[in-house]
Amino acid sequence: LVGLAVALAGTLLVVLGGADGAAPGSVKGDLITAAGIVAFAIYMVFGRRAMGAMSSRRAVTLAFLFAAPVMVPFLGWGAVRLDWSKVTLHGWGALGYMLLVANFVAYPLHSFSLSRLKAGQVAAILNLQPVVAIGVASIAGFVPGPRVLAGAALTLVGVILVQGKRPPPVASD
Repeated sequence: LVGLAVALAGTLLVVLGGADGAAPGSVKGDLITAAGIVAFAIYMVFGRRAMGAMSSRRAVTLAFLFAAPVMVPFLGWGAVRLDWSKVTLHGWGALGYMLLVANFVAYPLHSFSLSRLKAGQVAAILNLQPVVAIGVASIAGFVPGPRVLAGAALTLVGVILVQGKRPPPVASD
């Protein structure tokens, strides 16, 4: 539990703390991100139970089917408001990557890992996402500031705590 709390604190520092020097006023986006984190946590709890009864592909498919009625209005609202003529080739590539890799690679892998590992272990590994994102962004030229680096370090410490070997429980007389 301590490892999960440390990893979550680091993740939240990176995700919700905003980039160092970022413009204020991102509270709305931060709240949406926080809601997504909560929704995904709920999905992990119920998804683990579903893994015992069905394949990871079926569980992911059902998750998307149940999420669609909630997501479609938001997608429609965003699609109408976006000036599609200003989306660059890089933007289309990023969208394609998110659609393909996140939906057809990451979710099935996540479901598969839920069926094999404890939920806490899977959660700790998921907390590495911001750390990986920082690495990718650094390769692309983003220079992370101290808050982002501190959050990444906290996340790594938490993941190490969760994944590390624990001593066996002491038998009481």
